[in-house]
Amino acid sequence: MRDDATLLLDIHNAIEIVRRYTPADRATLDADLPIRSLLIRYLQTPAGCQMPKHSSGSLAVNDDGVRFYDPQEVMGWQFQWTEIVRISAWKDDVFTYDILCMGFLVAGSERYLHCDEECNGCDDLHPQLLRLYNINLHDWWNTVVFPAFAENFTVIWERQHG
Repeated sequence: MRDDATLLLDIHNAIEIVRRYTPADRATLDADLPIRSLLIRYLQTPAGCQMPKHSSGSLAVNDDGVRFYDPQEVMGWQFQWTEIVRISAWKDDVFTYDILCMGFLVAGSERYLHCDEECNGCDDLHPQLLRLYNINLHDWWNTVVFPAFAENFTVIWERQHG
């Protein structure tokens, strides 16, 4: 059982995670299984223990687009490369380490489709991003990775209008 100080810290950490969401995302938070399962898993982990790594799922990357599947959460997403209007990178602080994430904003959506460095198939993204959008991992890596435990949200590509 957690003491009051640890519980307050847990609540603070949950609030910080929720603050990363846009107002539209907050309205759908109940349907957001990854964040909910992450918080539940953290709160169920005995105090002082390292939180287990979350399940990151798998990516299937091809010349047409990307498909994400997470067998732990019964959810997924997919997009065609031609639908992308913005690509961003950031880090999630999962309490004892950071996870590098990448988000894809699809035309007509206000919410990023995202994956992280622990996804199976993540390494297949980089050659396609270089080929299709001239996004080189080395051009944005340091901006997002350092300093540690900071979100460092960075837009790495955006479709030009006009």
